[in-house]
Amino acid sequence: KHKVEQYINMSMNKYDHTGTKSVCYDGIIKNEEFYSYAQKTAQLENNRYKAFPELRIEKLTVNIAYNSIVAYGDSYTVDVVVYETKKYKAFEEPGYVCTKHLITVENINGEFYIADDITNNYIDSALCSQGKENRLSAVDRIIELDSKEIEKTLSNEENNLNATREIHDNNDVQRSSTYSLNYNLMYQYAAKYNGANPNKIANRNPAYYDFDDSGGDCTNYVSQIIKAGGAPMDTTGSYQWYYSNYADRSASWIVVSHLYSYLVNNTGVGPQGYWMSNSPEYPATKGDIIQKDTDYDGIQNHTMWIISHQTGTVSLTRIACHSDDRWNEPYNSILGSSRWIKLTGYEQ
Repeated sequence: KHKVEQYINMSMNKYDHTGTKSVCYDGIIKNEEFYSYAQKTAQLENNRYKAFPELRIEKLTVNIAYNSIVAYGDSYTVDVVVYETKKYKAFEEPGYVCTKHLITVENINGEFYIADDITNNYIDSALCSQGKENRLSAVDRIIELDSKEIEKTLSNEENNLNATREIHDNNDVQRSSTYSLNYNLMYQYAAKYNGANPNKIANRNPAYYDFDDSGGDCTNYVSQIIKAGGAPMDTTGSYQWYYSNYADRSASWIVVSHLYSYLVNNTGVGPQGYWMSNSPEYPATKGDIIQKDTDYDGIQNHTMWIISHQTGTVSLTRIACHSDDRWNEPYNSILGSSRWIKLTGYEQ
C-alpha cells in the first residue's frame, strides 16, 4: 500500500501549473516502458493546466480507497479508487474526480515496484482501446497534437475551443421540440449517480449495465440523464434510442457517434438536438452536451453533460461525466477537439 500511495501522490504532480515539480517515479516504477508512459500521461495533463489560467489550482485533496489486494506469486493486483477534490482559483465551487485503478505491484529481489496501472481515466481508456503495446507511441502523438490544439485555442481571443467541423444536413437547423427537458431532474439524476460527487447516492444506477470496462460509460451516463429529464425511449423508425438490458439496447444509447447521429436526425418520438455551429458565442445552456475527440483521430470518443455554462466564455463551462467520473470539472481540463450538441427537447 505504501508503494501504491507513493505512486498516486507522485502522479498528482500533473496539476503543477508552475512546472516546479517534476514527475519522477524513481524507486516506485521498475518497468521502463510503463515508467515512460506514466511520466508522459502526467505531462499531457500538466500541459493543459499550465496553458489555461482557469485551471490554476489553489488546493488539491487526494483520498485513496482500497477495494482489494490480491496476491499472485510475487505479484499483487491492487484495486483502488482515487478521489480528488480540486479548488480552482477561478471557481468558487471545487471540482471532483473519481478514478478507478487496477495497479500491478511486483516483488523484485525483496523490493516492491509498480509494474502497470490500468485505469478508467478518459485518456488511458482511449489509449488502451488501441492495445497496450501502442500506448506509449499513442501518447507521444497526442502530446504533439494537444500542444497544437492548445496553441489554436489560446490564439482565439474569445478563448473558445473550435468545434470539430462536420457536414450534416441538420447542423444549423434549430428545431423546437414539443416538450422541454427538465434540467432540475437531469441535474438531480446526474448528481445521484456520479462517483465523484461527494453527495452521490451511488456510483452507478444498478438498473443499467456499467460499461466502464467495455469501452467507457460516458454515453450511457448521458443517455440516462436525458431520459431523467423527461425524454421517452424510441424503439421505432430508422433512428432509435433505448435501453432494456445489456444485450437489448440501441447503439445510440452507449456509443458517442451514434448518440450524436440520433439526436441530430430524430424528428419523431424521443430526444432531439442539433450540432452548434462554430461560433464564439456557442448557444449552449446548462443541460446540453459536449463530445470530445480525446486522442485526436478525428472521431469523438467522449461524451460529457454541461452542469453550467456562461455564453461567450467557454472556459467557465463545467461538466459531469463517467469514465473517469468527474463532477463540476472545468471543460478545459479534458483535452480534445470538441463538438457541442444543443438539446432542443423531445417528442412523445
